[in-house]
Amino acid sequence: MTHKDYYNILGVKPSASAEEIKRSYRRLALKFHPDKNPDDVLAEAFFKDITEAYSILSDTTKREDYHFKRFNTYNYSYDSGLAITPQSILKDALKLKTLLEKADPYRINRDALILQVEQVLSESNIRLLSEEKDIVINEALVDALLTVCKPLKYSVAENIAVKLRELANEDYKIKNSIATFLKLQKKRDYWERYKTLVAIIITILLCAIIYQIGK
Repeated sequence: MTHKDYYNILGVKPSASAEEIKRSYRRLALKFHPDKNPDDVLAEAFFKDITEAYSILSDTTKREDYHFKRFNTYNYSYDSGLAITPQSILKDALKLKTLLEKADPYRINRDALILQVEQVLSESNIRLLSEEKDIVINEALVDALLTVCKPLKYSVAENIAVKLRELANEDYKIKNSIATFLKLQKKRDYWERYKTLVAIIITILLCAIIYQIGK
């Protein structure tokens, strides 16, 4: 991501101790290590984010500089990136969409995907996008993230949709896009859940038909 919340990436609070940061890093690193997720570009990308976050937050000086610059906008020497803008948030969403397009659909680490979507839709990002109310950017962002969320289960997509609705305001195009997406996800989930049963029923019916014909 262009503008990363290292605390959010590691799943710890800004007040977390060094031991908590280390423990969280090890847990996530084990889960998303490339060796455990071969040919999974999403897991690989998130593993890089985890490693980068830990390299900053495990270093006392870098963590202090990052913390003060992010939360108090004090001009410390450590360069943690440019200011977050609606444009930069959209850029992160589009980058994630491009990454997903390159991924093997059968090797997608959905946990990594969810965590990366949550980074884009962090509380601070949602607040900024809602305040700016840039309709063009919000529509493009929602469109990109709805595409990204297609591999996710309906229940997960529904939770993400709650955040996306905050960007809609009175934009019916965004609301309709989200509603249509959720309907399709729900249908897909039903199909995934019952397709084996349907296949069995069809097989039984075919066998019965063949048996009757052969009598």
